[in-house]
Amino acid sequence: LTLSSLTLMGQSVLNSIPNQKKIDGSYVSNPDQILNASTIAQIDSLLTALEKSKGIQISIVALNSIGEEDVFTLAQELFSNWGIGSKSRDEGLLILLVKDQRTIRFHTGYGLEGQLPDVVCKRIQRDYMLPHFKNNDYDAGMLA
Repeated sequence: LTLSSLTLMGQSVLNSIPNQKKIDGSYVSNPDQILNASTIAQIDSLLTALEKSKGIQISIVALNSIGEEDVFTLAQELFSNWGIGSKSRDEGLLILLVKDQRTIRFHTGYGLEGQLPDVVCKRIQRDYMLPHFKNNDYDAGMLA
Protein backbone atom coordinates (compact mmCIF):
# COMPACT_ATOMS: atom_id res chain seq x y z
CA LEU A 1 0.00 0.00 0.00
CA THR A 2 2.80 2.42 0.90
CA LEU A 3 4.68 1.66 -2.30
CA SER A 4 1.52 2.22 -4.35
CA SER A 5 0.92 5.54 -2.58
CA LEU A 6 4.47 6.73 -3.29
CA THR A 7 4.16 5.75 -6.95
CA LEU A 8 0.86 7.63 -7.27
CA MET A 9 2.34 10.72 -5.57
CA GLY A 10 5.24 10.71 -8.02
CA GLN A 11 2.85 10.31 -10.94
CA SER A 12 0.74 13.26 -9.75
CA VAL A 13 3.83 15.51 -9.71
CA LEU A 14 4.83 14.22 -13.14
CA ASN A 15 1.33 14.67 -14.54
CA SER A 16 1.01 18.19 -13.12
CA ILE A 17 3.94 19.51 -15.18
CA PRO A 18 2.73 20.73 -18.58
CA ASN A 19 4.72 19.64 -21.63
CA GLN A 20 4.79 23.03 -23.33
CA LYS A 21 6.36 21.56 -26.47
CA LYS A 22 3.10 19.69 -27.11
CA ILE A 23 0.91 22.59 -25.98
CA ASP A 24 2.39 25.59 -27.78
CA GLY A 25 5.80 24.53 -29.13
CA SER A 26 7.80 26.16 -26.32
CA TYR A 27 10.87 24.41 -24.96
CA VAL A 28 10.16 25.84 -21.47
CA SER A 29 7.64 24.53 -18.94
CA ASN A 30 7.21 27.26 -16.34
CA PRO A 31 3.96 26.53 -14.45
CA ASP A 32 5.06 28.46 -11.35
CA GLN A 33 6.00 31.58 -13.34
CA ILE A 34 9.65 31.56 -12.19
CA LEU A 35 10.89 32.80 -15.57
CA ASN A 36 9.50 35.85 -17.32
CA ALA A 37 7.99 35.81 -20.81
CA SER A 38 10.91 37.60 -22.48
CA THR A 39 13.37 35.06 -21.06
CA ILE A 40 11.23 32.19 -22.33
CA ALA A 41 11.07 33.83 -25.77
CA GLN A 42 14.87 34.16 -25.85
CA ILE A 43 15.36 30.55 -24.74
CA ASP A 44 12.83 29.33 -27.32
CA SER A 45 14.65 31.22 -30.06
CA LEU A 46 18.04 29.78 -29.07
CA LEU A 47 16.75 26.23 -28.69
CA THR A 48 14.80 26.34 -31.97
CA ALA A 49 18.00 27.30 -33.79
CA LEU A 50 19.96 24.58 -31.98
CA GLU A 51 17.42 21.91 -32.83
CA LYS A 52 17.29 22.97 -36.49
CA SER A 53 21.08 23.12 -36.90
CA LYS A 54 22.23 20.19 -34.75
CA GLY A 55 19.11 18.09 -34.15
CA ILE A 56 19.54 18.42 -30.38
CA GLN A 57 16.33 18.92 -28.43
CA ILE A 58 16.37 20.58 -25.01
CA SER A 59 13.48 20.98 -22.60
CA ILE A 60 13.57 23.23 -19.55
CA VAL A 61 11.32 22.85 -16.52
CA ALA A 62 11.27 25.45 -13.73
CA LEU A 63 9.32 24.59 -10.57
CA ASN A 64 8.98 26.02 -7.09
CA SER A 65 8.60 22.58 -5.52
CA ILE A 66 8.18 18.90 -6.24
CA GLY A 67 7.36 18.01 -2.64
CA GLU A 68 9.24 14.95 -1.46
CA GLU A 69 9.77 13.67 -5.01
CA ASP A 70 13.37 12.80 -5.93
CA VAL A 71 14.82 15.24 -8.50
CA PHE A 72 16.81 12.55 -10.33
CA THR A 73 13.82 10.23 -10.63
CA LEU A 74 11.49 13.01 -11.76
CA ALA A 75 14.01 14.20 -14.37
CA GLN A 76 14.37 10.67 -15.72
CA GLU A 77 10.59 10.20 -15.88
CA LEU A 78 10.03 13.57 -17.59
CA PHE A 79 12.81 12.84 -20.09
CA SER A 80 11.33 9.44 -20.97
CA ASN A 81 7.64 10.38 -20.91
CA TRP A 82 8.13 13.53 -22.97
CA GLY A 83 10.41 11.78 -25.48
CA ILE A 84 13.06 14.50 -25.41
CA GLY A 85 15.45 14.02 -28.33
CA SER A 86 15.01 11.73 -31.31
CA LYS A 87 14.65 8.02 -30.64
CA SER A 88 17.33 7.10 -33.14
CA ARG A 89 20.08 9.47 -31.88
CA ASP A 90 18.87 10.07 -28.27
CA GLU A 91 20.37 13.57 -28.32
CA GLY A 92 18.17 15.27 -25.80
CA LEU A 93 18.69 17.29 -22.66
CA LEU A 94 16.32 18.12 -19.83
CA ILE A 95 17.21 20.97 -17.49
CA LEU A 96 15.13 20.78 -14.31
CA LEU A 97 15.17 23.63 -11.78
CA VAL A 98 13.53 23.00 -8.40
CA LYS A 99 13.75 26.12 -6.24
CA ASP A 100 12.86 24.76 -2.80
CA GLN A 101 15.40 21.95 -3.15
CA ARG A 102 17.96 24.46 -4.48
CA THR A 103 18.68 22.05 -7.32
CA ILE A 104 19.40 22.31 -11.01
CA ARG A 105 19.51 18.91 -12.73
CA PHE A 106 20.77 18.20 -16.24
CA HIS A 107 19.51 14.89 -17.64
CA THR A 108 21.14 13.93 -20.94
CA GLY A 109 20.23 11.28 -23.46
CA TYR A 110 22.89 8.66 -24.24
CA GLY A 111 23.59 10.23 -27.63
CA LEU A 112 24.55 13.53 -26.01
CA GLU A 113 26.66 12.21 -23.12
CA GLY A 114 29.87 12.25 -25.18
CA GLN A 115 29.45 15.94 -26.00
CA LEU A 116 27.99 16.90 -22.63
CA PRO A 117 29.40 14.64 -19.88
CA ASP A 118 28.46 15.16 -16.23
CA VAL A 119 31.63 17.12 -15.49
CA VAL A 120 30.78 19.69 -18.18
CA CYS A 121 27.17 19.94 -16.96
CA LYS A 122 28.39 20.61 -13.40
CA ARG A 123 30.84 23.24 -14.66
CA ILE A 124 28.06 25.00 -16.58
CA GLN A 125 25.88 24.99 -13.48
CA ARG A 126 28.64 26.15 -11.12
CA ASP A 127 30.25 28.79 -13.33
CA TYR A 128 27.32 30.22 -15.27
CA MET A 129 24.00 29.45 -13.59
CA LEU A 130 24.49 29.27 -9.82
CA PRO A 131 25.96 32.77 -9.42
CA HIS A 132 22.71 34.19 -10.82
CA PHE A 133 20.50 31.77 -8.88
CA LYS A 134 22.19 32.83 -5.62
CA ASN A 135 20.95 36.36 -6.36
CA ASN A 136 17.44 35.03 -7.15
CA ASP A 137 17.92 35.95 -10.83
CA TYR A 138 16.60 32.77 -12.39
CA ASP A 139 16.12 34.45 -15.78
CA ALA A 140 19.81 35.36 -16.10
CA GLY A 141 20.85 31.96 -14.74
CA MET A 142 18.82 30.03 -17.29
CA LEU A 143 19.99 32.25 -20.13
CA ALA A 144 23.61 31.84 -19.06
